[in-house]
This record gives sequence, structure tokens and C-alpha cells, in this order.
Amino acid sequence: MNNTISPATGPLGLHSMAVQLGFIPRPFGNGIIYDLPSHLGNGWLTHFHIENGFFVSSVWFTPEVDLTYTFSGVDTFLWILGIDTGDIIISRQGKPAKHCTSRIHFIPHIGKSLRVTFPAGIHVCFTSLMLAETVLSDRDGIFKGLMDITIENIKEWKEEIYNTEDILLLLEQVKWAARNGLQPLSYYKFKVGELFSFTETNLKNVWLHNQNRRYHVTWENEQKIRRIKAILDQDILNPPPLEKLAMAEAISTSKLRRCFKSLFHLTIMEYVHNEKMKKALLLLADDELSIKNIAILCGYESPGKFSGAFKKVHQITPREYRKVYNL
Repeated sequence: MNNTISPATGPLGLHSMAVQLGFIPRPFGNGIIYDLPSHLGNGWLTHFHIENGFFVSSVWFTPEVDLTYTFSGVDTFLWILGIDTGDIIISRQGKPAKHCTSRIHFIPHIGKSLRVTFPAGIHVCFTSLMLAETVLSDRDGIFKGLMDITIENIKEWKEEIYNTEDILLLLEQVKWAARNGLQPLSYYKFKVGELFSFTETNLKNVWLHNQNRRYHVTWENEQKIRRIKAILDQDILNPPPLEKLAMAEAISTSKLRRCFKSLFHLTIMEYVHNEKMKKALLLLADDELSIKNIAILCGYESPGKFSGAFKKVHQITPREYRKVYNL
């Protein structure tokens, strides 16, 4: 028996997904909240229509069956996903399926169809921003004064352009705004403008860094380093020793250190530390975990040392963060 629920088509936005999957709507601030019917699982998603072609949602649910939805037609858009937890499978014609897990994902989509699947039994929590190409190209609107942004050039962006601490913290702010439903819709316009100002800065820094030949990394070594980074990302709270990482791609530890720093502008230790602090930010939303529990998960002997490290990255202590968002 196939339990997959798969609507055929729909316009841009999670609103259409919620409607076609049979979620139950009710008023919510200046948007709508959709509850999962009991036969599909438990949870909800919020939906805010900011302007034509710009949608924001916060999603929290655990499906009891595979939920599949297909965006189809000629829509061209950018889907920004800030995933706290879960496994969202993105499938496109002629390309291998992509498993989107606890990170920031920029998914540029050009025409044809894009299928998203939420596997049964896997809890998902994420923030969603969808921007049509017409929104991105409006130089007199949200993006006034910023660089030209197109779906085509976003396709070329490496993960380090957008999977950063500043953008994670911004998406956390958007998440809590979308969960209380009280912010004016203009708030989300300001936030997406801020988000792209961060990406513009990151792009310029990468370009300047790559001008110096002493940082050059060959294509072959770049692929090795990116595979090593993927190993780290699988369980960032328990990273393998440096020697084991180097052995995985048959390179020396010195070359691993040099090439990693050249590609990501951080040492491996700095990268692991920053990623742990990003993970800690997400763990703070789990009210079952105390700050002491989170400190231990992140490898700190005491909550005090953890709080100091957290504040150094996010400019706020874990306790203050929970107080701000009533966690």
C-alpha cells in the first residue's frame, strides 16, 4: 500500500501545499495557520503573503505518512530553508534527490517541476522564505541599492555564502516572528533585504580572498575538502579527529588544514566551533533541554564556559536568548 499523498500542481507558496494536502486553516495574526489533520500527523505551518511573489512560513510537524507536494509550471523562484531539524527531500527532473537537513539551504528553481517530500515519522521544523524571480529583480523595492540578483547567479553560490552565523540568527528572528504572527508584513521585507546584504558582503569577501594565488586550491583538492566538510557536517557535535578526516581522502593533515582555510576562510577548529554554536542556537528551542544539557552536547564541561563561547559568536547569552523568545 502506498501511503504517499501527492497533489499534482500548485502555484508558488506553502499555502497551496497546505490546501492540497488537506491542512485545516484558521486565522493567525496577519496570516493563516494550517493544522495537520489527525490522519496525516501532528503539527502546523504558518503562512504569510508578504507581497505578490513573496511568502514566509514557519513549519513544525511530524507526518504519519509520506507527504509529497510538487511545485510545477513555469514559476521561477528562490526557496530559502532554515532547517532546525528534519529531512526534507527535494527532487527535480534529471537531477538526483537532495536531502536537506539541519542547515541553511538556498534552492533556486527555474521552471519545470520541483517535488518536496516529508518522510513519515521524521519531525521537521524549519523556516521558509519563497521569493519569485520578479521580486528578486525589482531594483526599486526590497533590493534597492544591493547588487543585481538573479536565479542563475544564485545557482553558482557556494554554501559558505549563505550558511553563516549572521544569516542563521536572522532566520531565527524570522522564525519567531512567523510563530507569533504579530509583526507587520513590512518586517519581513526589511529582513530579506538584510539577508541579501549579508550575502553580498560574503560574496565580495570570497572574491577578494581568491585573488591571492597563495590561497589557490586545485579543483581535485577542492572536491576532497568539500567531501571532508560533508563528513564533519554529518555530526558536527562529535567531529572525527583531524587524522581520520585526512585519511578519508588520502591527503596530509597539513594540506587539509591549508586547503580548508583557503576554501572556507576558517581553520577546521574555528569552523567546528562556529557550527556547534549554530547548532546550540537551534537546540535552545527544545524546552526539554537545559542549558547544562546543551553545553554537554556541544562538548563543554560547564554551562559557564559554554555561555561565554555562545555569547562570543551570537552577542547574547543562551539564557538571554531564551528570555527574548519566551523559550
